[in-house]
Amino acid sequence: MVVDDFEFVCRGFVGGDISIKLLNDVYNHPTQFNKEYLSDCINQAGFNDPAVSIWFSERVGDLFNRSQSELVLSAKKHE
Repeated sequence: MVVDDFEFVCRGFVGGDISIKLLNDVYNHPTQFNKEYLSDCINQAGFNDPAVSIWFSERVGDLFNRSQSELVLSAKKHE
């Protein structure tokens, strides 16, 4: 799961690095998340630690590069 990091986007907007046009064009997920809220949502959906990982590195495994404006989460639900 990849979502916009709401705290990053807000800091960029308030600091003048992200314009309202860029906000609407690029950071347009219908729901905004920070690390804590994303973790709470995923836990409520039945994904529990240690099966949940939030990626902080620039590279997400061998899959793709993570933007600093993204929160990337991987999880496996126990059966």
